[in-house]
Amino acid sequence: MKTKKILPTAFCFFVLMSLGFSYRQQGAVQGKVNPPQGANAALAIIGSDTLRGTITSGNFRFGRMKAGVYQVLIRANSPYRDTTIRNVAVTDTNVTDLGVIRLPQ
Repeated sequence: MKTKKILPTAFCFFVLMSLGFSYRQQGAVQGKVNPPQGANAALAIIGSDTLRGTITSGNFRFGRMKAGVYQVLIRANSPYRDTTIRNVAVTDTNVTDLGVIRLPQ
């Protein structure tokens, strides 16, 4: 009788442990655009994948990013020009802060 109670408990324990170990930590990228009204969107590009983000009060943030090297493209409003930041390294559990990105005219 005791074995019947232990088996479901042991099964649940191993399932939960395997889920815990298979969870991947992910990184993030953040920055601020200057002037704040100079841009309307931010894109993070790695290979053929593109993450789209919005810019609010000049601030942007991409979360839950897989580790790798990205390009961050800031889509500008006229009279400003689009800006690309290359070689943005993202590592698991870390936030890569791009600081202030000044948009050229």
